[in-house]
Amino acid sequence: MKNEVEVEVFGQKHTIIGDGEPAYIKEIAQYVDKAMVELAGNMRTATAAQLATLVAINFADELFRLRKERDGNEDTVSSWATRTIDLIEKEMEVGV
Repeated sequence: MKNEVEVEVFGQKHTIIGDGEPAYIKEIAQYVDKAMVELAGNMRTATAAQLATLVAINFADELFRLRKERDGNEDTVSSWATRTIDLIEKEMEVGV
């Protein structure tokens, strides 16, 4: 079931239609709004479209960094698991 949620981002009202819970959709909209307001405060002049583009780039950067971190963690866990299995197998061979 699709939810229809009214949100306000950077002074503009939007209707979001999606599968997410209304509270979640509003939380995301507030996150975007906060990012745009903060960025606008650091710039002398910028249109809403320019701010939205810069916020999107910042979010994409954050996403890419988190993915790299997650992938690095997965590699670390996988390596640790492989070494642990190897050690267990060696101990089993010695005990036989």
